[in-house]
Amino acid sequence: MNKLTRKISRTVSRTSSRTKSIKNNKNSNYHNKPINILSYNVSWESTSGQDSKWPLCSNNSNPNSPKHFSVCVNNIASVFDSPDYELDFITLQEAKNYKNLIKQSQRLKKMKYELHKSGLDIIATFWNDHVAGHKMVYTIKGEFEKGRPWMAIIFNNGLCLVNVHFGHYNEEEEMEHLEKMMAEIKKDIEKKGKNIVIVKRFIISGDFNYDIKKLSKSRNNNNGSSNSSNSNNIILNNNKFFYNPKHILTCCVKRRRHYDHVLDTIGIPIDINIPDVNYMASDHKPILVSLI
Repeated sequence: MNKLTRKISRTVSRTSSRTKSIKNNKNSNYHNKPINILSYNVSWESTSGQDSKWPLCSNNSNPNSPKHFSVCVNNIASVFDSPDYELDFITLQEAKNYKNLIKQSQRLKKMKYELHKSGLDIIATFWNDHVAGHKMVYTIKGEFEKGRPWMAIIFNNGLCLVNVHFGHYNEEEEMEHLEKMMAEIKKDIEKKGKNIVIVKRFIISGDFNYDIKKLSKSRNNNNGSSNSSNSNNIILNNNKFFYNPKHILTCCVKRRRHYDHVLDTIGIPIDINIPDVNYMASDHKPILVSLI
């Protein structure tokens, strides 16, 4: 297994434009209203059309083709722009074509974003800068292995949001990577000092390539726990992370697995759903999660 690496970045976050806030979202923060997070592995194959054998969008040469990558890009962008929900954060994996996604999405154009690249993979985290407390202070960036990045963003309200794209690991490897990642993040936060920002809440969002519910149950069984309250949480580096126990199928083309999750140290997420998405798009489904 490759050793986790990291680098701390103070780069100024990027933005497509500064515009007025999304309706009903002014002067809000996670202390007085739910946080809505949308996480989506947008599939580099679908959004680039570079794999001619890909079962979804597999063409990048003929704009008139029903499988041209622009079809997938437009359908994915429509998920971001749905009027059915507000979004505080968006975490994307395999966001190689993020520029075209921004171009096609009115909502993404209004959000700040930060990128991290490992190997050929790019992850992108978007947030509403106009929302009270959602001001980026610094980032911590690393990788589980080459091509499998993670990125933590620390905000001035004490929130640490971690975007992850795991490899295909077994149970032991998955836990080892989670533990090491949290150890690296907490170590760097401690080095920064409390005079910069006190982190009070951790959220991990992204493609785990593993059903975290199974991981939690396995660990609790191994520890001999019979407390039913433990079934909806998992301990990572001495932090208890909660997840919504609803089982939804998010991966992949045949949708047989629940690989995409959002974990929160504050409490069990209020709800988790799959938003409507037109065919064709990514092989993953997006997840929309409301947090207390």
